[in-house]
Amino acid sequence: WLRFGWVVVAVLAGLLGQRADAARSLVVASWNLEVLSEIPWFKAQPGVGVSRNRSDLLAMARFLEARRPDIVLMQEITGPNTASAVFGNQTYDWHVAENIGTSPATAPSTELRTAIGVRKDAGLSVKGLTEVPGTAFIYDGGATRAALAMDIEVHGTLMTLVNVHLKAGCPTPIALTSFQRSTSRDCITLRKQVDALAHWIKIQVDQRKTLLVAGDFNRNLQAEHGVVLGAKQGVRDAVLD
Repeated sequence: WLRFGWVVVAVLAGLLGQRADAARSLVVASWNLEVLSEIPWFKAQPGVGVSRNRSDLLAMARFLEARRPDIVLMQEITGPNTASAVFGNQTYDWHVAENIGTSPATAPSTELRTAIGVRKDAGLSVKGLTEVPGTAFIYDGGATRAALAMDIEVHGTLMTLVNVHLKAGCPTPIALTSFQRSTSRDCITLRKQVDALAHWIKIQVDQRKTLLVAGDFNRNLQAEHGVVLGAKQGVRDAVLD
């Protein structure tokens, strides 16, 4: 349950029109928590998620506190108060997706949300929060996987940060024609998510916004660069760069 990834975003003078010696960096971590609940021994359904005791939850909180990224993107939390209940509110302000646009969940215990934590002493200012339309869906009765976008001022410059959680289960790597023609439930769901996300990204790029898209893609990005979420949208793949 410690799939924890780091992205270091250099806020460079050439990009922001600042002096080179004023360059700063932003440390962003992405963490898929595998169906995290604040309830010890919680299990969404057989074979889904990890059953954790209270010591496990405390260990996860200590893990995050020891690393202290400026921003942490979380996937697979099960409720609106899960992040604050497990990790506390002393170090981070938590912003949690509501899975807007989905029908009421028939199985709230299988609901999965994305969340963004902003460290209180990082000198960052949140300016806005929205969910990317069309990225959330109902799966096995639970609302899940909305991409959560945050407008945030980083060292005096406004940027947009997007926490994505794409559908798993579609083969990866995959050829573009196979991806487009697949009739599997998972690939069809992924295509809908990707179409919605790509449309939204294009709008942001056309508006010349500084944009960081990160999270859990559930893809082998190095092997299928430009296939599922194409470079044509104007977004560089940080895995390859």
